[in-house]
Amino acid sequence: MGERTLLDVLNVENEVFGARSNLVNGQFAVLTGYYRILASTGGLLRTLDVAVGLPTGDDDEDAMSSSFALRQARKAGGPGYFGQP
Repeated sequence: MGERTLLDVLNVENEVFGARSNLVNGQFAVLTGYYRILASTGGLLRTLDVAVGLPTGDDDEDAMSSSFALRQARKAGGPGYFGQP
């Protein structure tokens, strides 16, 4: 009593893997929905801080820099709101 067979352990590990996979897929679906709603309401570019118009110089390089991505990741309600750092 209290002993598990290897098959029992593997079955439980497979269930854990499936649950984690479902969690990630659900998080992706929520985030995709979040951005689709923003896009359909006209708020996506503003939320991502994307300038619309013709390039005027160094602004293009700023938008492509890693600091741009870092600023976006720090915004409340954006990517990372599932508790990841």
